[in-house]
Amino acid sequence: MRLGALVLPQQSWREARHTWTRLEELGFDVGYSADHLTHPTVAGRWWADGWTTLAAAAGVTDTMRLGTLVASAAVRSPAVLARASATLQDISDGRFVLGLGAGLPADVLADRGELVGVRDLWDRYEESVSALRALWLGGSTWEGRVVRVEGVQPSAHAPGRLPPPVVISAGGPRGFDLAARQGDGWVTFGGAALAELDGAGWWKALARQSRRVTVACERIGRDPAAIGRAVLVGWGTLRPLASAQALADTVGEAAEAGFDEVVVYAPVGEPGGRFWADPDVVAEAVSSLRR
Repeated sequence: MRLGALVLPQQSWREARHTWTRLEELGFDVGYSADHLTHPTVAGRWWADGWTTLAAAAGVTDTMRLGTLVASAAVRSPAVLARASATLQDISDGRFVLGLGAGLPADVLADRGELVGVRDLWDRYEESVSALRALWLGGSTWEGRVVRVEGVQPSAHAPGRLPPPVVISAGGPRGFDLAARQGDGWVTFGGAALAELDGAGWWKALARQSRRVTVACERIGRDPAAIGRAVLVGWGTLRPLASAQALADTVGEAAEAGFDEVVVYAPVGEPGGRFWADPDVVAEAVSSLRR
């Protein structure tokens, strides 16, 4: 079971660099950063750019993989995604993971003052993945119904580099099909509708999602085992870093539900906050798993 941590970019880099190096020291397999332009949970607080943060994190880590959880297709064009991802793949010496999602209407409003619906975001998301793949294969032009790229001339990758894996964020049928067709991996946090479920109910719902990804793969003749499966735990009622036993239980539930990676929120904020955890407890929990 891989263990990942989502580092919410709420610290100055003077503080955040220690968070990233500590995650690697503790034995986390991958560290992620988010990609929102705006979010109601951080009103009035600092929110760093996730892409720039990952480039800096690559310079202070050596072995831990680094990724977006998740990059926003709503505000990043395929050409920008392709170039930024290939650059991070080079800077990190091949350690980058492109987690990609449809994005949020609020980010589009912040980015270009447009009101868009979820269906529009998903139309763009699906085509953006296809366009991104085409650019990475060396194409210069791709056109769909809502996405078009043309005249992209530079090389798709730095010399000697392969494209990073693409992990598709999805919690519904349309996304499961996209993950089966285009994903190297799939990631879910369950979805907002599941946030208030207790542990047993939440894990049961996540197991159903995993089975539906399997069915989507089988429908097109793809080996379901070819897709990595990650679950982000901690947005709802579960607190996986409350104790060593809580993390061990989380890993066990995730494995039973069909996942091979558990992602937790790196501790941030103050005691009592949603994403806070005692650093000593976190160190003990991770160490227990690695024994």
